[in-house]
Amino acid sequence: VFPMTWDYVNEEGEAVHITGFKDEGYDVNGLINFLSLLGWNPGNNIEFMTREEMISLFDLDRVHNSPAMFDVVKLKNFNAHYMRSNDDLENYRKFIDDGSRAVHYDDAKAVKINIIAKERCEFAKDLYKQVSYFFEPVALPHMDHFKLKHEVEFGLAMSILLRQGQIDAPNWTESEIKHMFDVISKTIDKPLSLIRPDLRMALTGGLPGPELSLTMEILGREESMKRIYAVLPEVFQLANK
Repeated sequence: VFPMTWDYVNEEGEAVHITGFKDEGYDVNGLINFLSLLGWNPGNNIEFMTREEMISLFDLDRVHNSPAMFDVVKLKNFNAHYMRSNDDLENYRKFIDDGSRAVHYDDAKAVKINIIAKERCEFAKDLYKQVSYFFEPVALPHMDHFKLKHEVEFGLAMSILLRQGQIDAPNWTESEIKHMFDVISKTIDKPLSLIRPDLRMALTGGLPGPELSLTMEILGREESMKRIYAVLPEVFQLANK
């Protein structure tokens, strides 16, 4: 279609480099699948196919006469589909933690972390940065510029959490943590949505992620409490009076 050394800019203004797809992080199976559909389709709205299926379905009668459009957005969608279809534990060990991280998780939590990450990126090489907060200390703004949105309500809610957490969530599971927050919400007579942004700031530095109950389950009780203490030291003092 093009000489292998050609680069060009598509209609969206994105640079398309014919060489270097592997270096850019494209999955080889997704790339082959995408390329197979440039100027041909098997009908029946079929897009994702194995190589064997491409071979068996190929028919010259379905090759188009008009020039094919190299759509980078569609290519990225194909890449995301193949990346998300890979084994979660294998992806985790290859792209998120190959054993060299300071923090390690068991296989069950590793799978959950990869599921969280893959829903937020298109390339496997970007998986780690989507969930880096599970492995690195939270980077908060300098305390001179840091302010909680609902400091009073958050402080009250967290003081209850620190006192009651062992009772309401003895196993620190997602369901127990959800129940614990329901109890806290009723106790302070405030919706959980009021303290959620401040709690996310404490746990992830404000980075988007899954439900906070799942984030806390994965982090574990000790690390979750440690991060809350760091944001609201007066809660730590209250809980230890």
